[in-house]
Amino acid sequence: MGRGPKALQQGYNELQNKIEQSQLEISKTLEDLKRTEAELDTCTSQLDEAQKQASVAIAERSTMEQNAQHREASMKAEAEQTWRFRLGGELKEMELRLDEVDRSGTMTPGQESSISGPGSWSGSTAHNGRKAGAPKLDSQWVGLCRVLERVGVVVYRVQLPPKGRKVGLHRDRLAPYRGVASPQAQGTPATPVLLTPVPLPRRQSRPPGRFRDFVW
Repeated sequence: MGRGPKALQQGYNELQNKIEQSQLEISKTLEDLKRTEAELDTCTSQLDEAQKQASVAIAERSTMEQNAQHREASMKAEAEQTWRFRLGGELKEMELRLDEVDRSGTMTPGQESSISGPGSWSGSTAHNGRKAGAPKLDSQWVGLCRVLERVGVVVYRVQLPPKGRKVGLHRDRLAPYRGVASPQAQGTPATPVLLTPVPLPRRQSRPPGRFRDFVW
């Protein structure tokens, strides 16, 4: 009982002030907590929106990549088809040309043909870098000969006149013999006539005058 009413009142006032300060601090803390929760909600909504945008961007990128892959595959397929079509056309045209060349120069066994004479290759070959020409037009022809068999793509075994010697010749040395038809009456089929070489007249020489007294 040593303290008086004045001291008690002072202590009460101090305690009351501390309680009020504590309530103010608690109120501020609650306000800060509410503000923090609001900011957290805002961040959460922004994060959700960002995730949605990222998902949309990823989906668009995936769609663009798929479209690009489909377009690339379509372009490759179209280019390959076009290339095959062109190549097939070129190969077909080449085969037709080769077939025409092969048919035009193919000889059959038993067929009669003429042969270009020796030296027809003196200034012409087809593909070895030397001067090109037409051996069938530039040289004389000998024959007739008979084709016996085909021993290669462009090589034939033929029988040469007059002794019947058998040799192998390149297709370019041969030409089908068609003969020359003599004039016939209309409606009568022409008969092929074989050409024979015409002998040249022999040269007649006269002896010099100083040899007239000699008996020949």
